[in-house]
Amino acid sequence: MLIDMHVHTSRYSACGKSTPDEMVAQAELVGLNALVFTEHHVIWPQDELLELQARHPRIKLFTGIEIETQEGEDLLVYEAAENSRFYRRMPAREAAQAAHACGGFVTLAHPFRYRPTIAPGFEQFIDGVEVLSIHILNYGRDLAQEYADAHTIIPLAASDAHNVQALGLYAIEIAQGVAVMAELITALRQRRYSLYSDQERIRNSNNLACQEYPEVLHRIELGEDDGAIASQMPSFTGHMVSSVRNHLDYQHPLR
Repeated sequence: MLIDMHVHTSRYSACGKSTPDEMVAQAELVGLNALVFTEHHVIWPQDELLELQARHPRIKLFTGIEIETQEGEDLLVYEAAENSRFYRRMPAREAAQAAHACGGFVTLAHPFRYRPTIAPGFEQFIDGVEVLSIHILNYGRDLAQEYADAHTIIPLAASDAHNVQALGLYAIEIAQGVAVMAELITALRQRRYSLYSDQERIRNSNNLACQEYPEVLHRIELGEDDGAIASQMPSFTGHMVSSVRNHLDYQHPLR
């Protein structure tokens, strides 16, 4: 069972570019079996999730939430209740306590995306950490895995897709199917899964970025800011432009 654990849509995430129906339809095209919607500070209402599920019975749908913490890191919480107390900029300790109180699983999303270190002691709040994501570049992949190994944290892969193009580039694969979130969380805690990457699509994306690299470098030399450059370069995000500016690897890991 191939599951993308970190997905945004235009319905509940302001940065989402594709509708829920578009994302679920694309999931089937790229070979996924399940999606976890992790909108920013919004948990999908159960009735809406069931309506979407009814329209797309081949793709199993789950919901969680992505939270920006007071410490500046983003957390993914799985098994969050609709009436949860999660809110923007809440302390990580408080978020973890609320999640674990309802049997939830807490993952550090895209580590090292915003800064080169993770706050000391942050590892005590989390169960898992993303080591593969569209917002983790080659150098970040190594840092994230080292962080997971050093603190015995469960490593995960997920796309963090905000549009259909990125959906399913990274995911986890579980040998047996899961029907409810509690079963999925158990599989994670028992490490009964493997990390998945769609290497052909990632390689194609990296090749396109290589073609755009000279223009990105030229625009940096002209003094343009990262956001302005990324808006003109289809294969580049602001994070990738920043990596070029700081002489870091700007490509995505294949595995």
